[in-house]
Amino acid sequence: KLPADLPLPSGRRRRRERHEEHDRRTERERILRVVCKYINSGFPVVVLTEGTDAHAFTLVGWQQAGDHIRLLACDDQVGPYEVIDDPLTASREHRAKWRSLMVPLPEKVFFTGEAAETRARNLPELTLARIDAAGLAPPDELTLLAESLHRLDGPISLRARLIEGRRYKTVAGRQERSAEVTKLIRLAHLPHWVWVVEMQDRAARERGEPCVLAEWIFDSTAHDDVPLERLASTRSATTDAHGRSRGHPRALWAAPGSGAMWRSLITDRELLHAEYP
Repeated sequence: KLPADLPLPSGRRRRRERHEEHDRRTERERILRVVCKYINSGFPVVVLTEGTDAHAFTLVGWQQAGDHIRLLACDDQVGPYEVIDDPLTASREHRAKWRSLMVPLPEKVFFTGEAAETRARNLPELTLARIDAAGLAPPDELTLLAESLHRLDGPISLRARLIEGRRYKTVAGRQERSAEVTKLIRLAHLPHWVWVVEMQDRAARERGEPCVLAEWIFDSTAHDDVPLERLASTRSATTDAHGRSRGHPRALWAAPGSGAMWRSLITDRELLHAEYP
């Protein structure tokens, strides 16, 4: 019987190292997507560490550093605005491996941002399936979205933010959307808090241009297993699912878009500055 501590052959060792690196990248991406999503929404994220000497500290910001994200933490044992380059290796003598994340959310916000992103990612393909079943020609923009969203690093990315319904209506007027769409949004019946999920053109975003290709608004009081879409927007049209389900005239639940991308209320720095002067 061979000893268990014999080194692996070089080929198997490289495969295992690639798998381990893939798992680390996936775990890092999961952490950063959750943290950045809630910090963008204005909510700090509390980190709990493992071990008998479990510790808690707060993540209050993030910043782009080259091709990766750095987190900013406030820890009573370190001080304010500690820079964390990598959440998987962010350990000190007093801090162990991260165990869980907690987010203090407003009352009646039951629908999570993760569920909102998952639902939004699947909606273009689900919509195309319904259009195909009805024997209609699929819109080109939906086909493009459905194909591009299969790749996490593709030309289209998802961004989500929790925002008050009334604030969302205010910002919509500064996003360079058509007058009909802006009117429909402001007349829509929305809950106190909504999840906004944007599908953004990466190249346009990097150039600082309007980059939103599509947007879904979800009711924050819904359950993760039963998502409730309130508004759906593409470059060609915006629809109000609530108004349509109530039998309102079409003019009150559908509005034509301008055909162009619009400004993001999540990543557009000028728009965010106008929102928080």
